[in-house]
Amino acid sequence: MLILKQITNVFFIRLSQAPLAQTLEQLAFQQDVNLVMGERLEGNISLKLNNIDMPRLLKIIAKSKHLTLNKDDGVYYLNGSQSGKGQVAGNLTTNEPHLVSHTVKLHFAKASELMKSLTTGSGSLLSPDGSITFDDRSNLLVIQDEPRSVQNIKKTDC
Repeated sequence: MLILKQITNVFFIRLSQAPLAQTLEQLAFQQDVNLVMGERLEGNISLKLNNIDMPRLLKIIAKSKHLTLNKDDGVYYLNGSQSGKGQVAGNLTTNEPHLVSHTVKLHFAKASELMKSLTTGSGSLLSPDGSITFDDRSNLLVIQDEPRSVQNIKKTDC
């Protein structure tokens, strides 16, 4: 159940066992926030918050669900965290294995197509803990992986 009462950019929200990914997608649409979500976002969420804005809501959800939240060039990136610990808005916590994030702005290729070529087939450049998300509107790839794998992807000149 989703109840929103908007007062400028601040709103009231009550959720009871709402599907996390679909709820965040709808909220981002309603609040006109650019949000890219990783594939590992699953499960439900229940909360009741008064006088909250979207950036604070994303931080609260990321912290409570042990997710990684980053913001780059006006776009929020929310990804699942393998180890049960997460990082929120630049606050670094140690993850085992150590994962780093790298954003790539593409000029001559579609982000969705390049992501497929980097992750499919026998030659995937990602480690087992790595992930790539994309935003077609801004044509960005967000790579989250071990430093060695990120360096290998950078060498491909994508």
